Amino acid sequence: MSKRWIFWLLLMGCVPNIGFCGEVNPLAILHAKGWFVGASAGLVWPQLGESSTSVLNGNDVQAPYNSDVYSIDTPNNTQDWSLYAGYRWDQSRQILPHYSVALRYERLSRFKIEGTVDQYSLPDFVNYNYHLYGSANIFSAQGKVDLYDFHSFDPYLSLGLGSANTTIEGYRESPYDGIDARISPGYQNHSTTHFAYSLGLGVDYFITPKITASLGYEYADLGNVKSGNGTSTWSSDSLSFGRLTTNTILLSVFYQLA
Repeated sequence: MSKRWIFWLLLMGCVPNIGFCGEVNPLAILHAKGWFVGASAGLVWPQLGESSTSVLNGNDVQAPYNSDVYSIDTPNNTQDWSLYAGYRWDQSRQILPHYSVALRYERLSRFKIEGTVDQYSLPDFVNYNYHLYGSANIFSAQGKVDLYDFHSFDPYLSLGLGSANTTIEGYRESPYDGIDARISPGYQNHSTTHFAYSLGLGVDYFITPKITASLGYEYADLGNVKSGNGTSTWSSDSLSFGRLTTNTILLSVFYQLA
């Protein structure tokens, strides 16, 4: 056998077996990378930045009696789901072993916003309760890094930046017992788009080299939300709810493409 063939056989043996050669193989430092797709589902606790909001009631009297106060209860929990497509790098090391970037679409399911109407800003005139609904579509770019390799269990941190299109809709109100119904303010449906960001942490579990499951927590800020303007006396007013933020427990699955 010629010296050339012996050289190539030894070189080929070094690539898959670093220990045999006694030297670090540069090709093994970045041993896997590729495109991936994923999906997640989560349980969400929405929060609104305001605990109450006020609007003019059309009466020609001094403040604050010319305003009605709408209390804002903490919204009920809801669900969301997401789809991902991105690129992941896998490193042959324990510290920062994996990192990825992805595009994400997230759908925040409808949640209920409700409270009471304090007419004329007087405690004795809490005559009505009201409700409406919120929802959101979020488009973002996501960055994620695994911090340490604990033998298939890797804690991670994530950051998302993008835009949220939020919708407030379906205003309804009803009087308490013994109170006559009034002409409803009829606040209209309203959609708006704002800058949004998210911060997350959790644990990745590598089921196989291609399949990863994740359990994590995520905080997101989706911007200010409000209803549309009302009708008649309330045609110049809307209900402002402050910033919509969410706290989410997420379960995700990712598949790395060939």
